[in-house]
Amino acid sequence: MKELRDRLFSHIQGLPIAYHTKTPTGELIQRCTGDVETIRKFAASQIVDVIRLSALFIGAFIMMATIDLQYALIAVAFAPLLMAGSILFFQKETKVWNQHELEQDKLSILAQENISGIRVVKAFAKEDFEIDKFTKQNEEKRKWGVKLNNLHRIFWPASDMLVHTQMAVTLFVGGYFTLTNRLSVGEFTAFYTYSMLVTWPMRRLGQLISEMGMATVALRRLYSILETEKEDYSGNRIDMINGEVVFENVSFKYEKDEKGHVLDNVSFTVKTGQKVALLGPTGAGKTTIISLMMRFFEPDSGTIKIDGKDIRSYSKEFLRKRIGVVLQKPFLFSTSIRSNIAYTKPDSHFDEIVEAAHAAKIHDVITDIFPQSYDDNFNSGL
Repeated sequence: MKELRDRLFSHIQGLPIAYHTKTPTGELIQRCTGDVETIRKFAASQIVDVIRLSALFIGAFIMMATIDLQYALIAVAFAPLLMAGSILFFQKETKVWNQHELEQDKLSILAQENISGIRVVKAFAKEDFEIDKFTKQNEEKRKWGVKLNNLHRIFWPASDMLVHTQMAVTLFVGGYFTLTNRLSVGEFTAFYTYSMLVTWPMRRLGQLISEMGMATVALRRLYSILETEKEDYSGNRIDMINGEVVFENVSFKYEKDEKGHVLDNVSFTVKTGQKVALLGPTGAGKTTIISLMMRFFEPDSGTIKIDGKDIRSYSKEFLRKRIGVVLQKPFLFSTSIRSNIAYTKPDSHFDEIVEAAHAAKIHDVITDIFPQSYDDNFNSGL
């Protein structure tokens, strides 16, 4: 499970921005926690049970067959019927559980977004609205949970009836064989003891099938992440770049089925050392231009060059480490102010961190407001 979590987290780090744009954070968190836990429970107990019960069933059946093969077959006659019912239950439960988990994803998304945006909720006094939204989604999840319980309500009594009927048939047939001297009393007693070791695994089969259905859904949901192609970080890495940027007839749209382009045949040149401001209303393509320069996305047509070379020849890691970006949505990690400032260069000397703070005009704020200055955690009130 540790390796699975490590693999998932590592893979998510390598997924492109386009994937993260389309996939809500709450959904990813739910899959990396809830689904992994479902698999952990199955791997920790159910797999061991499958091996143990299989050994018991096979071993007990062999012992019964050595006493009387026909009687042994009668003692497991209902096993195929129980297996068929379990497979049908597995198929139906998998569909219901998959929908249940989709509703759980939506619930996790609501909780994550609400907590992240709690200041907005408070600022506009929308607590009741958020509570109502959460309650409705929670009710939708509950409905699918009830459907799952209803499936169990049908399957468990039916499987119990089959198992106990099998036990009764075994008992009566064994009694008949004993009365007709086909079996001795000792053989019948031994046989019935072995038959209990056969019927108990049959009884346990339903629960294993149930757990297997949940684990199967969890695995599919996790592999939908793991099978998503990671970003390609290959490309040239050079010592330095001068910084001339050229857009040549660049067109781009975020979704293939969109009617219009965000950028349509855009061309411009920014010389080394030149300062350029991009102005325009929301949706004009300002952020898109920067995203294309950093290769968060690739243009549909046209070429972007840095120092005369197509940026696709540079590795994405190389480009991103050499382009400074002030993001539209500021984000701070739950660590010290010092660590947040030095995030891209963790081994920075303290003087460099202070110099950066002075450049950003926040040094006085840090030293005046925060008790521990640069060592204070941003959650203290930043």
